[in-house]
This record gives sequence, C-alpha cells and structure tokens, in this order.
Amino acid sequence: MIGALFRETCAWLSQQGLVDVILADVPPETQALIKRPPFALRWVPGRAVDDISEAIARHSGLTGCRTMGQAVTRELTKLMVMPLIRAAFLMFGESAETMFMNVDRFYATATRGIHFSYLRLSPGAGRLYARFEGGGLGPPSFAVIQGTMQWIFDDLLRTQGTVHEAVVNERTEQQAQVHYDITFGAS
Repeated sequence: MIGALFRETCAWLSQQGLVDVILADVPPETQALIKRPPFALRWVPGRAVDDISEAIARHSGLTGCRTMGQAVTRELTKLMVMPLIRAAFLMFGESAETMFMNVDRFYATATRGIHFSYLRLSPGAGRLYARFEGGGLGPPSFAVIQGTMQWIFDDLLRTQGTVHEAVVNERTEQQAQVHYDITFGAS
C-alpha cells in the first residue's frame, strides 16, 4: 500500500487515543512502521494495516474496523483520489453505481493486491466482489473494506445506502474472495 494510506491510519489511531494499545498488540515490524510512518509515496507491505485491523477488532470489534476504514478513506480521498472520482462523475454521472463500477481504479492508487468488480442486480441493488491476494486475511480486513465502501454513501454522495457485511466466497492460505451486497436508492 502507499505510505499515505498508512500515515492516515496512524493519524486515526492517534486521534482515537489507540496508539499505545495497538502498539502493544502488533508484531515488531508493524510497531516500527507505526512509530515512524513511511513517506507518503513509499510503498509498504499491506500486512501492516492487516495487523492493525486485527488489533482494532480485538479491542473495538468489527465496528471499530469499519469506523477506521471509513475515517481513513475520508482523509486519504482528500489527498489523492478525489480528482479521479470527479473525472468518473463527469464521464459516467454522479451515482453510487459509478463509484462501485470504478472502485478498482480508485483503489489501485493506494493499494496492491485487492481487486474489485461490481455487478448490478437491480436499480438500487448491486454486489461488489473483492479479491484479496496474500494470506492471513479475515473478518477485520473485510470490515475495513466495508467501512471504506460505506464512505461512498455517507460522505461522498451523502445519500442513503448500505454496504452489508462481507460474505466469504472462497478463502485459502494465499487469497480470499468475498462479496458485499449493496442497497441504495435508484441512482
């Protein structure tokens, strides 16, 4: 992932007063990154955010993971992704479907190893598929993504919509595929 994403995660931990709690509950490699966050444009292992997500889940439950995902996305988007979102809205219209159909493009600016595809089920309902490369992924990571996607409704579009909990389609030592059912007012 890009360093800016990790820096925003660390900033959120600090704002929540969780730095010491999380430091005590993550591996030494992740501790080192939290203590000295990487430069904004440096790529860092995604495992570090997974470690933080797992620690958040142990201390605050999956709700804490969703909250972190939404808050970090809110800040990171201001820095990096908003120009891409504006361009997509200009080309395809400002809607939830535009966002979900293009989420793979947006995510690629900050992460590697997560791929998305969107399936429209009806006007006002869809399914977002997420494929995660790498091992050790579970409910905390899936909840962070759920919070990230809920940001689309709550912060970006400011409209009613729900990104439901991840349903695991396949999970092995090296990858996971999940989907999120999404409901919203017809766009």
